[in-house]
Order: sequence, then structure tokens, then C-alpha cells
Amino acid sequence: MRAIYLNDGYEVELRDLPEPEPGADEVLVRVQAGGICGTDMSVYANNHFLRRAPQILGHEVSGEVVRTGSAVHGWGPGDRVFVSPLVVCGECAACRAGRPTQCESAKLPGLDLPGLFSDLIAMPAKVLHRLPDQVNWRAGAMIEPTSVAHHAVRRAEPAKGSSVAVLGAGPIGALAALICHHVHEARLLVSDLKPSNLDLLTRLTGAATVDPSAASVVETGREMTDGVGFDVVLVANHSPQCLADAIQMARSGGRVVAIAAAYEGLPEVNVPMLVWHELELRGTFAFDDDDIRSVIELIAAGMPVEELATHVHRPEDATAVFAAMAAGDGGHMKTLFEFV
Repeated sequence: MRAIYLNDGYEVELRDLPEPEPGADEVLVRVQAGGICGTDMSVYANNHFLRRAPQILGHEVSGEVVRTGSAVHGWGPGDRVFVSPLVVCGECAACRAGRPTQCESAKLPGLDLPGLFSDLIAMPAKVLHRLPDQVNWRAGAMIEPTSVAHHAVRRAEPAKGSSVAVLGAGPIGALAALICHHVHEARLLVSDLKPSNLDLLTRLTGAATVDPSAASVVETGREMTDGVGFDVVLVANHSPQCLADAIQMARSGGRVVAIAAAYEGLPEVNVPMLVWHELELRGTFAFDDDDIRSVIELIAAGMPVEELATHVHRPEDATAVFAAMAAGDGGHMKTLFEFV
């Protein structure tokens, strides 16, 4: 079978590997589509703290069940599925408390487990989610990043019609903006350095936009909110300045949610402003099954996540695709591979 493989020299190549054999509680899935994540790019660049090489890459996929292990019930050949990559124990204190994102022994394909960018994968049956007919393969491959964004928005708790600023319109920020628009009817401001990202979100959500290289994000936000500030500010950018800006942009009693984690140096937090304005600063990480179920329903109902998949390639193009993305070539929002 074909697999998009990162060799021990941190070079991507397409390899022919043996097909996996599912264990008793596992399901063999034929991958149909998969999305490149920022984590994949960090591993490729050899700057992820959990990097493993050699390794198959990828953890955002949709596919079709081929066969099941002897102990698996409720799944059969031909079932269309999203494969959640967050494999948790279900037994630690965090899992028992209903916080699987904090599982003490969570494992992620492409880091702790073999990645999912291959024709066939064997994964525990418990991580499968059924895809309705309205969700095509490409949209199915978008469920994982959309679930990350959905969890972030849940952590932000915006009310209907809230004012929301999203700082950083890469895939997660863009998906968060899409959710805020479709679910919460938010008044949106989105910032990003890429005009193509801003144009796409204006078209999909009607958001006001600002390029921080051309104008002050803070001042633009003040003008948009008549000096009051935003109910919610989502930080989906790795620049320390974005977190500092977010704290200035939130209204009194507002909420700032940090999505990005790999900052370019530790950001400084204006604690006096947090105190004086009684702001809430929250973190968000990954997703849970409730997020996945909600996202599948939203996509099936027509939320256009597939429109963010601006580039689609064959696995045979993987070497060139990763090199181009690492070099910053093109107006990529989200890049997918189609395996079939």
C-alpha cells in the first residue's frame, strides 16, 4: 500500500508498505481523503517536541471500512467514517471526569502512533464516527480541524449575536470564524497577513477584516465596537503580539481564548489589564466526541468547510507539496490529499 512517509532525514517520500492487520478491537479503513495539519508541518520541519522519524505522517482522514476485528460490533464493510485521531485511555482521572483532551496517556497518529496518510489504516473501533451521506470525503477530512475550532469556540462561550475577533485566519482560525458565523451569528473581525485568507472569510461569513501589516488590529477593533471592545477574542496565531493585542481588544468582562500554542517566544501577558477589566484568559486544546458529533451535524446541514480546502493533491505529489508548503508557496488555506 502507498504511505506518505517521513524518513529519518526528515524528507517526505511515498513508500510501498505492508498492509496493516487489524487487532481484535480494531477496524481496517481504506483512506479516501486526508488533510495536512500544522503539526505535520512542524514534524516535517523537525521542530515539534514530540517529533518521530521515521514515521507515516497525517492524522486528519475520512474513509471506508474494509473489515473489522473479531471483537468489533456495529461496524461493517462499506461504512463511511471519520477517524478521530485522539486515542485516549478512558480510565485516567481526566477521562473519568469527562475531559478526554487532558488524558494522561493520549496518543496521536503521526506522533505517538503510525500516521494515517496511507491507503489502509488500522485504528480502534472506538475512535470511528459515522459519516452521513451529505458529508463527502473531502468534508470528512475537514472534521478534525473543525472539531479543534469547535472546541475553542465552546471554550469561548459566545452568546448569540456576540462580537468576536479572530486573530489569525489559518485553517483553525478560519474554521472558528465559520462556526461563530453559522452557529452564533457573531459580528466578526478577522485579522491575517494573507489577503487570500481574508477574502475567503469575507465571502463565507461577511466578516470585517484587517491586515496587521497595513493597519492596527487594536484600533480597527475599537472602531468596529465603538470603543467598547469584543465579547470574545480568539487567538489563532503564534505571534506573541497577537495575545497582547487580544487583551487590549476584549471588552470589560470579556473573554480571550488562546488556541495557538507554539509561540515564537513566550508572550507577555498584561496582568493589570486582566485584573482591572475582569477579563478571562482561557486555553483550549484538541476536541472531544461532543465536538465531533456537533461538527458532523453542522457540515451535514451545510456549513461549507470544504470551501477552505483550497488545494487538493494525489499522494504521489507529497514530496513536492510538503516542500512547497514549507517554503510558503501559494495561497494555501487547507491542503488535502485524495487517496482514491
